[in-house]
Amino acid sequence: MKKAMLLVGLVVVVAAFLHLWGGCAGNSNQPKPLQSLTIATFSKALGNSPYHVARHFKWFEEHPSLKGVTITYKEYNDRPSISDAFSKGELQVLFSADIPSIICRAQGNDIRIAAVSTSVTQNILVRSDLPFKTLPDLRGKRLAVLQGTSSHYCLLKVLKGIGMRDTDFELVYMGAPEAKVAFESGRIDAWAVWAPFVEQQEVSGKGRLVVGGDAVINSVMSLSSTFLNQHENTARGVAAAIQRAKKWMVEHPEEAQAIAASELALDPAVVKTAWPKHDWSVVLSESLIPDLQEKADFLAAADKTRANIDVKKDLVDLRFASQAKP
Repeated sequence: MKKAMLLVGLVVVVAAFLHLWGGCAGNSNQPKPLQSLTIATFSKALGNSPYHVARHFKWFEEHPSLKGVTITYKEYNDRPSISDAFSKGELQVLFSADIPSIICRAQGNDIRIAAVSTSVTQNILVRSDLPFKTLPDLRGKRLAVLQGTSSHYCLLKVLKGIGMRDTDFELVYMGAPEAKVAFESGRIDAWAVWAPFVEQQEVSGKGRLVVGGDAVINSVMSLSSTFLNQHENTARGVAAAIQRAKKWMVEHPEEAQAIAASELALDPAVVKTAWPKHDWSVVLSESLIPDLQEKADFLAAADKTRANIDVKKDLVDLRFASQAKP
């Protein structure tokens, strides 16, 4: 009897030890405290101004959830580099137009759009020395756009809305820096591009807008899912800093323009011209999902992604939506 009781006691002790040991081992699998964070932009775009304002005032660093976190700021100038950085875990937060994020997700990067910086209507430029005033006037002319971008999608949507197709033009695929030179030297007649390139041509007098449509570019904040899920509180801090910047920008437009001009090394007149075209009050919501899905469908149909995605299910994360409301 005593032996049986001793055996039972031993089993209880061993079980308790294993439970405690297992608990400790389980804790070792918990995410380690975040020590570093990389926040980046895709190229220089005025749509990312909330990021630039928040960075200028050090609102990322001073948020309680980011205290003690070493923040690295980067600028990428091509999407493959962004995809590679996300894949390697070297990038956690990206500010870009919506389509680069859609492409990254569709091609395998586990990221989520968690906030919107702004929305702006797509503009199409024509050289000022040409008499054309509408897109039909440009039929057969050389029109530049960067393939597979938000501007490419918007251009095709605008053309479809007026019964035209890209084959009605001599479409030339060019990156913004190359297209800028081609536009100013007269090698292309028109250009579908984003701010501040549009306004640089307007202010210089070398370009003017032709009548377009209602296609919009959304500038978004995308987060790696690992960062979002393992460090949600810190991710909320990043989103809060952006919302703080957006609110401040609406209340202090002239100061915000000065900061954007300085951070992006732009002529203040260019920023002033572009500013009213941007809706800084827009927030991520269900209402934006159809537009994002149309863009994902466009990219898949154009064979720009490995597969199409369900934007609502696979890309958009609305968990911060309530904190972004005015």
